[in-house]
Amino acid sequence: MDARILVEVTVALVVSSIAGAIAFVSRLSYAGTGRWLVARFDVLKPLGELAASSNDGSALPRALDAWARCAIAPIMGDDEWLASLPGETRVMLARWWRIANGHDAVARVQALLATRCCAWDRVRAIHVVIAANRAGYVTREYTRSAVLHACRELQAAYPSFDAIASEYLVARRRWAQLPADGSGDDASQQRCVANVATFQRRDWDAVPFHLFLCA
Repeated sequence: MDARILVEVTVALVVSSIAGAIAFVSRLSYAGTGRWLVARFDVLKPLGELAASSNDGSALPRALDAWARCAIAPIMGDDEWLASLPGETRVMLARWWRIANGHDAVARVQALLATRCCAWDRVRAIHVVIAANRAGYVTREYTRSAVLHACRELQAAYPSFDAIASEYLVARRRWAQLPADGSGDDASQQRCVANVATFQRRDWDAVPFHLFLCA
């Protein structure tokens, strides 16, 4: 084969492969939205940052960690266990979840993950397993597996972070026996609502909902 033709064929194959890879990644990142990631230059930088490993002590890769935090927006503001010492996190788990060891933690997480997928149980499962890891009750590997499972289920069941948060708030009012219209929200419910409002303004736009997640 002529050398010039060989070079042209090679270049064409390389260009075709790159184009195919971009299209594939784009479809994964915005599956079902009709908006490919390559057309969203405003999120390319945040995604580049998400690709790195987390360096803030989280047991999760940065992309999964960011997505999980967006998913549990209603409880992110008033739960300071993400930045607390392991001993303080153990106190929180014992007080609110009656978790005192790894066996308790795994049993609680598995029970929450065993139900039909709903925001109320999956958000709490993510919360508990991340806290249990920080408390030293469960391994990094178990944490990644459980959080990934819960996040992927939420991605499949809901169209947006806002939809997850809205259903969580409705379920929490029902659990706390508060008026469904929000007219009688107690202090805890008000904090949850405020947390969601903060994420709506600041965080959700930086993390694509249909981001391809892996552990």
